[in-house]
Amino acid sequence: MRGEVAAGVETIWLTRGIAGADADGPTNRAERTKKGKEGRRTQQPQQRKRKRRKTEKSLENVGAVNSFLFPAPSIRLQFSVAQPQVQHPLGKEKSGEEKDMPPQLPPVRKGYSEFLKSFFAVTRILQILLGAVLWGTIAANKYEGSIHFVLFVAVFFWLLTMALFFLTLLGKQDLVPLVGGDRWLITNAVHDLAATLLYLAATGVMASKTQEKTFCTLEHYKHPCPYKVYLTASIFCGLCAAVYLVSAVYNFCRKCRGEQTVV
Repeated sequence: MRGEVAAGVETIWLTRGIAGADADGPTNRAERTKKGKEGRRTQQPQQRKRKRRKTEKSLENVGAVNSFLFPAPSIRLQFSVAQPQVQHPLGKEKSGEEKDMPPQLPPVRKGYSEFLKSFFAVTRILQILLGAVLWGTIAANKYEGSIHFVLFVAVFFWLLTMALFFLTLLGKQDLVPLVGGDRWLITNAVHDLAATLLYLAATGVMASKTQEKTFCTLEHYKHPCPYKVYLTASIFCGLCAAVYLVSAVYNFCRKCRGEQTVV
């Protein structure tokens, strides 16, 4: 009896399901599929928005962790240089346009021609020429005794003067250690003063030697006479001393006025 009842119940359920399926028909199935597709379409953007929100939150959390572990420097040092107020020559402050103008640089020598026309260069050229004539006159003839000192002074200061002249001409005085750069003017002044003193001493030596040889100026004296050579050397020694003295006074005057360059 139980088996027959169960079989009857199953047949009833099957008949109901078939009847319901027949009652729905194909139209109801189509509507269900449309609703399913529309639901999926509406769910997709929502899911995307949720994913974006999750990623944004995760990035914010990572940034917070990084900022906590590696804090960025929040203090910035600001250096400000106090600019002095430039006064106008008449006592008034400069206008805005004049303040914006760049500072004027000191004048620079344009070329060799202007340097060669300067007083410093003219005196140096005279010193070199007179010194060359002096030691050439002595070396071309016989000399003895204290004239070796005169020849040493002439050659030594002739070479040193040429070195100072060409270093200044080429603008390489800053490369000279200890006495170059800002000390170049006082170096030239001390050099000229030392040359003046030694040339005065050499002039005295040559004058005494010339005085000793006056006897050979007689008409009947037949031996070689160095009188004229010593007299010529004495004159050029005096000229060299005078030119070096003028140059020394000029350089010391420029130094006293606060100037740093020789030109």
